[in-house]
Amino acid sequence: MSGDDTLTPLPDHIFIDRAAQSGRTIQQEVSRGIEGGEMPIRYQRNAATISPMEQAKLARSRILLVGCGGLGGHVLEFLVRAGVGTILVCDPDRFDLTNANRQILASSNNIGRIKVEVASERAGRINPLVRVMPLATDFRNEKSLAADLVVDCLGGAECRRDLQRMAAEGKMPLVSAGISGWT
Repeated sequence: MSGDDTLTPLPDHIFIDRAAQSGRTIQQEVSRGIEGGEMPIRYQRNAATISPMEQAKLARSRILLVGCGGLGGHVLEFLVRAGVGTILVCDPDRFDLTNANRQILASSNNIGRIKVEVASERAGRINPLVRVMPLATDFRNEKSLAADLVVDCLGGAECRRDLQRMAAEGKMPLVSAGISGWT
């Protein structure tokens, strides 16, 4: 970024069009734009809490989110709105009506649908500058998952140790979270 602290606000389509023309990803164009003194309008208010360089780093980041149910749906929403560039969402489950009372992604319209597909669609409607990669599988079946950060939003404790082991073996930092009482 130049010595000038002002950033030129630009609409999403500028970064999307640049990516289509350059062959780079949208996330790369967002990062390059921020580093060059431009800011997607949607991220302007993030400047109250993070610097432009931190926003550019978010655009380059790749996060593995394991579980997109009760907690994972909310975490996904925050990551997408913050501008994390690539989010791998891993969950083999489908929505059923019992999810509707506590899962932000669950609705009457998507009962029976695969959770990660619904998550990816919602993310695309919220922020087209973010790439969400749905993995409708158990994370233990994926042998080559790589990310800058792993976020554990598993619905139960039974496979947390496996996720901790996978993150440690891949030298990926892991953040674990859990909710109790809403089942």
